[in-house]
Formats: sequence, C-alpha cells, structure tokens
Amino acid sequence: MAGKAKPRKKNTVAVAPLNASNVAETLHTAIAFSTDNVQAAVMSGAILSRGVQALNHAAMGVMRITWQDGLSASKALSNCKSPKDAVELEFDLLCTNGSRLVAKSCMLAVMAMQVGEDSVVPLVNRFRAAYDSALAVA
Repeated sequence: MAGKAKPRKKNTVAVAPLNASNVAETLHTAIAFSTDNVQAAVMSGAILSRGVQALNHAAMGVMRITWQDGLSASKALSNCKSPKDAVELEFDLLCTNGSRLVAKSCMLAVMAMQVGEDSVVPLVNRFRAAYDSALAVA
C-alpha cells in the first residue's frame, strides 16, 4: 500500500511543498502584514485619543458658557424691580439657555459619534485587507 495516497479529509486544502524561498517569502509577507496591523491599531488609538481630547475641550467650553450664563442670569435677576419682571426674565433665560444647551449637547453627541467612526477606520481597513488576502489564497 505504499504507492496508494491517503484520501484527504473533507474541508482540507492541499498545501504546496515547502522550500526555503517559499518559507522566507511567506514569513516576510506575514511579518509585513502583522506590522501593518500594529500600525493600524496605533493609528486607531491616536485618532481616538485626539477625538476624546477634542470632546473634552468642547464639553469644558459648554460648561464654561453655562456657568457664565448662570452668573449673568443672577446679575440680571438681582436688578429686577418686580416679581413680574423676574418671572419674565427667568422665562426668557430658560428659553435662551435651554435651546443653546440642547444645541451644544447635540453637537457633542455628533462629535462623539464621529470620533467613534473615525477611530475604527484603520482597523476596518486592516480587516478588509485580511479578508481580501484570505480570499486571494482560497
């Protein structure tokens, strides 16, 4: 039975015989691919870090504006001559500051989504490269 080949199991791939140049080329390709994966992860982290830092600055800006609005409102309320003037001013301030706060909150939410999207792009690109590479081999 020495001349008879063993039947291959289902779902296995025939592998070409290895020689030194094939091994070296495969190893070089694997190292380059792994290096690109690490670079994509580092780039993704850097994008995420910059995005979170920008979000932090924007949130601090919103907090500073809200604080200044509160101080201005306190000063304006202390100058009111009657309870009616105070109620009208309070309503106007509520409408103005509330709409501004909603707009800024929406801006921060959009920024957060954009940071999330931008930070995964390098990783998605590497996944696509791995998928395409796997398809090319198969």
